[in-house]
Amino acid sequence: MQRRPGVRLRYWHARVSIRITKALDLTDPSTCNALGVVKADLVSDDWDLTQDIARAARRAGFDALIVPSAAGNYRNLVVFKDLLSEEEAAPRLSASLPRLKAPRLRPR
Repeated sequence: MQRRPGVRLRYWHARVSIRITKALDLTDPSTCNALGVVKADLVSDDWDLTQDIARAARRAGFDALIVPSAAGNYRNLVVFKDLLSEEEAAPRLSASLPRLKAPRLRPR
């Protein structure tokens, strides 16, 4: 994964309650086979394909995507924020969860 020079990433944990009725699971091999994609397509630095899949999923009525993480053997939940209620769209950081900072990325 290529890092952009001067970009500092910050991570935090939050508890978010949302109601998802229909998610496209791109970590499911049968879903990927049906779409003709493999994991490498979904985690590459070229975002064109993933953006096209997201737009098509949104038009097809999906609320969210479950996708493989480019950072390792993890999964990410991508939610179409415009489909959430105002209350759901404003997650609150929990005081009981620590805020984590990633180390500053240095240009190569």
